[in-house]
Amino acid sequence: MMLSTRLQKKEVEFAPMLCILFICARMRALQIDPINGNPQRWAQICFYICTGCVVVQTVLAVCSNLFGQKSAVDKDQDSSSDSTILRVLEFVKWVVMALFFANLMVAIIAIFRMSIDLSPAHGRMPRLTPSLKCCLFLTGVYFAVYIAREVADTAQKLRDWKGQQYSGNPSRLTSIKEWLDGTAKDTVGFTPMLCTLFLGTWLRALQITGGTGSPPGWAQTFMYVATWCIPLKLIAHLDKVPKSDGLEKVFEICQHLCLLVMYSSCIAVIIALFTMTPETANGEGTITVLAPPVS
Repeated sequence: MMLSTRLQKKEVEFAPMLCILFICARMRALQIDPINGNPQRWAQICFYICTGCVVVQTVLAVCSNLFGQKSAVDKDQDSSSDSTILRVLEFVKWVVMALFFANLMVAIIAIFRMSIDLSPAHGRMPRLTPSLKCCLFLTGVYFAVYIAREVADTAQKLRDWKGQQYSGNPSRLTSIKEWLDGTAKDTVGFTPMLCTLFLGTWLRALQITGGTGSPPGWAQTFMYVATWCIPLKLIAHLDKVPKSDGLEKVFEICQHLCLLVMYSSCIAVIIALFTMTPETANGEGTITVLAPPVS
């Protein structure tokens, strides 16, 4: 039961960043056209497909666990049929996963294409705000790590199915998988809350300016700093793949430094959230409302 719960949890971990991506698309469309702004119809179809893929992945994870437990119980009997079913489920999982990431990429592209496909209500196309840029970048990092986790997990299963057992020191694949399932996963775990903070700050700027403002420039700078701390922290954890005793202290200092800078930047963004005024909410991405021409 615990294994089944872990597998289901792994699949639904896509949900937070997926929802943030959908919110980013909607907010970009509203930034361009506050009255009738909606993502493109084909982009909305991709949203539905991604959502369905998460549900299907969760069901497949439950089925794989059930057949895996049955094979373990009947290991003294002929379980070739269960093994075949497991491989079929794994193949279907990868098909669904490929469909998910393909539509995910299309959804991200749709956000950048809105400046072409949609007509601005204010007469001038607003620039992509730093809040959106940071969220899209963090979304890419988040899903890149999870793609790597799925690839490593499948490679591990294929190796086990072929009966290639290793003894002694762990293989490189095992080390990479442990790094992805441990430190890499924990590092990108910060991204949903970072994106929520950035979007919340932008929403506050829109609220106090009637839908035209953007967070102050200095707050946007701290957004960029906090965003870049995530990939830097991932790099700082690479000392474990393979393990490097000589550089362990250096990497450890870099890890703590990235955390300190990220937390400090988040505090600065939170301060901006509570202290910004309509006059200061004029950072990059602010919409300039053009006056009607004089007749």
